[in-house]
Order: sequence, then C-alpha cells, then structure tokens
Amino acid sequence: MMIKNNIPAFKILLTAGLEERIKRIMGRENKEYDLVRTEILTREKGEGERYKRLYGLDYKDPSNYDLVIDTTKLTPEEVTELANEQVEKNADWQH
Repeated sequence: MMIKNNIPAFKILLTAGLEERIKRIMGRENKEYDLVRTEILTREKGEGERYKRLYGLDYKDPSNYDLVIDTTKLTPEEVTELANEQVEKNADWQH
C-alpha cells in the first residue's frame, strides 16, 4: 500500500504486450495497424515524460504499484476478478 498526502491507495498497473494493444485498438476503433502503433508509442512517450516531470517517477516501473497484472491473455472479467481478489486480500490497506 502506498500513502501520499495521507491518502491510502492500492495502486494497480495493467499491462499488455504492444501487439495485443494494437490488436485491441484496431478492433475497437477500426484503425490501421501502423497508425495505431504510432499513436500508442507517441502516447507512451508523452505520458512517460509527463509522469516524470509531475511526479518524478517512471509510471511503468512495477515497484510503484501494489499489483501488476499482464492483461495480454486475460478477459476483462478475469482482470477484474484478479484485481478484486488482491484488493480484498490486502483490505487492511484501507485502515
């Protein structure tokens, strides 16, 4: 559990491989592969710079989180179940 500004938070990082993210976005937004890949990489670079500037951290660094879930081969329901199980298991973080 991490506490910042006296606010306890159970931080979860959801990851997925680049190819899987491209596939998901292509299916959802009906965009071409090269465009989606470029958008993802551009967004990641911008977010990385912003998090470093604002918070002084690497948002992709797993040590900044209480739980890391690779969603590449999981359904949204499986991800939710895993996250809920871990939050409940670590319920004392709320106290």
